Amino acid sequence: MRKAAFLFALVAACTDEAAERQARIAEARPLVARLEEPEAFARVVALGEAGPLVEATAAGQPERVRRLACLALGRIGGAEARDRLLELLAAPTPEPGVQGALRLYAALGLTLLKDPGTAVDLVNQLSTVNPNDNVAALAGEGVESEYYTVDAQICDALLTMGLWTLEDELVAQLRRRDKVRVLIDAYGVLRRHTGLDLPCRYNGGLPDREADAAAWAKRLKETRAVRMRERPFDSSNPRFRKRCEDMIAWLGGQAVNERYIAEKVLVRLGPVAVPFLSRTLLEGTPSAQRESALVLGRIGDPSAAPALRKALDLADGKARARALDALRLIGDKDAVAIAVERLSDADAEVRASAASLVGELGDASRAEPLRAAQARETAPATTAALAVALSRLGDLEQVPRLLSIFLDGEQLDRQAAYEELKRLAPEWQADPLVPREERVAAAGRYPRK
Repeated sequence: MRKAAFLFALVAACTDEAAERQARIAEARPLVARLEEPEAFARVVALGEAGPLVEATAAGQPERVRRLACLALGRIGGAEARDRLLELLAAPTPEPGVQGALRLYAALGLTLLKDPGTAVDLVNQLSTVNPNDNVAALAGEGVESEYYTVDAQICDALLTMGLWTLEDELVAQLRRRDKVRVLIDAYGVLRRHTGLDLPCRYNGGLPDREADAAAWAKRLKETRAVRMRERPFDSSNPRFRKRCEDMIAWLGGQAVNERYIAEKVLVRLGPVAVPFLSRTLLEGTPSAQRESALVLGRIGDPSAAPALRKALDLADGKARARALDALRLIGDKDAVAIAVERLSDADAEVRASAASLVGELGDASRAEPLRAAQARETAPATTAALAVALSRLGDLEQVPRLLSIFLDGEQLDRQAAYEELKRLAPEWQADPLVPREERVAAAGRYPRK
C-alpha cells in the first residue's frame, strides 16, 4: 500500500512538473520574438526554458532575434543550450548575408555559459586548428574579418574558464592577422583577463606589431602562474574528460586529418591535457605512444617529465626517441644523465635524440661520452646529431664535420648542420637546400675562426 501511494505521488509530481514546464514554454514563445526588449529578454532568461530559444536560432528567423537567442541560451545554460550553441559555432560556411556573425554570437553565448565541458569543442573551432576551407572564397563578401574575429571570442570563453594557455593563441593573432578589428579584439581580450596594459599599435607596421607581440608574450609567460593558481581550469568536468579521451583516440588513429586536429587541440589545451597524454604514452599503442610524446614535448610542461622518463624503457624505438625529444623541449636537465646512457641504445634514432638532448641541456663535462659515441657511430643521422651536440658544448673541431654534412648529408642532416654553423657564425650566408655546387661555394666562404 505504501509503495503504491509513493508511486502515485511520484507520478503526480512528475505530471505537475511537466505541466509547469509546458506553461513556461508557452509563456516564453511569444516573448522570444521580442528579445530586443530588455524586459522580454530578462523574462525569457528567468523562465529558463531553452527550447523556444533553440527554435529561434533556426535559419529563416530574424537575424537580430537569432543573435540575441544565442546570448539568452548562454544565460540559461544546460545541456540543450550548450549543444545548440556548439552546433552553431561549428556550422560550415556562414549563410549568405550573415557574414559569420551568428558564429560570433554563439561564441559569446558559450562565454556566458562558462562550461568547462565545452573547452575541447571551442579549441577545435579555432581557425588555426580546424580552418574553414570556404572562408577564402567568401572573403570578398566581408566574411573573413567576421570569421577570424570569432577566434578572439573563443579565446575569451576559454580564458573565462581558466584555460590560460590560450593567451598564446591571442599573441599569435597579434603577429598573424592584419585586420585592425581582429587585432583590437585580441588586445581587448588579453587586457580584460590579465589586467596588463602593454603596447598595442593596431595601425603600426609589421616590425611594430612583432615587437608588441613579443612584449606581450614575455610578460604573459612571467605572470601566467599567478593566474593559473588564482583561477584554475576545472579539468574534473566529465564532459571535458570525455572529449579529451576522444582527442586521444584521434591522436592514435589512422585518419591523418583527425591526428592533425587532435595534436593541435591537445597542444592548445596545455598542462590540463598532460595526464591524458601521459597515460597514453605509457599504456597506448606504439603509434599513440609516439604521438603522445610529440604533443607532450610541444606542450612543454615539466609535469610530463616523470612519464617521459619512464617511456625511455618502452619497446618501440620511435616512442623512446620522441620521449627524449620531449624531455629536451621541456628543458629537463635531470634527464641528461639518462640521455648519456642512451647514446648506446640499439636504435639509431634514439641515439640521435639522446645526443641532441645532451648537446642542448648538458655542459662541457658531457663532451667525452659524446666523443666516445662519435668514434663508434655509423648511422649518418646520428653522426650529424653528435657533431651538432659537441659543437654546442664548445668543441670547435666539429666545424669541418659540420661543413662536410652541409655538403653531402641528407636534407634534414644538412639543415641541422647549417643551423649550427649559422649559430657559430651568424654573418655567414648559405642555404642548405640549393644544389651542391652552390653549397660548395658557400662552404668556401665560411669564416675560419
